[in-house]
Amino acid sequence: VFGEVYFASDLGGVFCFRKKDGEPDVAYNHAGPVAAKPLLVDQDLVISDLKGKVCRVSLKDGQRIWCRDTGEGKLALANPILDPGAGVLLYPSQKNGLFVLNPSNGEVLAKWKAEGEKQPWSRAFAPPTLVPGGWIVVDMKGVMRKLRWSAETRNAAALR
Repeated sequence: VFGEVYFASDLGGVFCFRKKDGEPDVAYNHAGPVAAKPLLVDQDLVISDLKGKVCRVSLKDGQRIWCRDTGEGKLALANPILDPGAGVLLYPSQKNGLFVLNPSNGEVLAKWKAEGEKQPWSRAFAPPTLVPGGWIVVDMKGVMRKLRWSAETRNAAALR
């Protein structure tokens, strides 16, 4: 093993390096493993961890701006995405549906979960796809739904 020590860790983070010389620039240490692709929003990163916590981190100083716990608990692999037209972040959870978040402060603007439908919500590991007039959400059972966001009512409704 050549003197190297390996161990399991529940810690994670994001480390940014200067393009010019590869030197460390900004670091953010997070309490859980960060497995999903980070998202650039303005001059900040939005990350999500394996337990479904979504956080916004400043790229200027590596400080956390906000964090929102979606209550996943484990194996949350999806990354958040930004819908610039609606001005919201979207995060699909495995068990709690689709979260619609305010990108500035992490406030939950809405939460959508297929309830009372023929096909209930199943786990989701992929973010929604932005399409004209809404979002396409696909769950692990292959059920595809188109959702439309209403900022006035803070509601994401399934289109039929």
